[in-house]
Amino acid sequence: MNLSSDDLPMFFEPDHVRLAERLRDVARDLEELERASASDGAIVGAIAGLFDLVAPASGKVDARAVCLARE
Repeated sequence: MNLSSDDLPMFFEPDHVRLAERLRDVARDLEELERASASDGAIVGAIAGLFDLVAPASGKVDARAVCLARE
C-alpha cells in the first residue's frame, strides 16, 4: 500500500511515518478479516485504535494524520 507519506516525505514528520506503518498493519488485518468473513465486531475492533486520529484525547487534531488514515 502506497501512502502520500511515501511519495511526499517533505510534508510529513517521523510520527507520520510511524503512523503509516500502523495503518498498513491495520489494512493487512482488515484484508485478512474480510477473507475470513469475520463479524462486524471483529472488523470494528481492528480499526478502533484509529479513532483517536479523529477525536484525540488532547483535543488537537493532526490533519496530516487524518489524511493518511483516510487514504
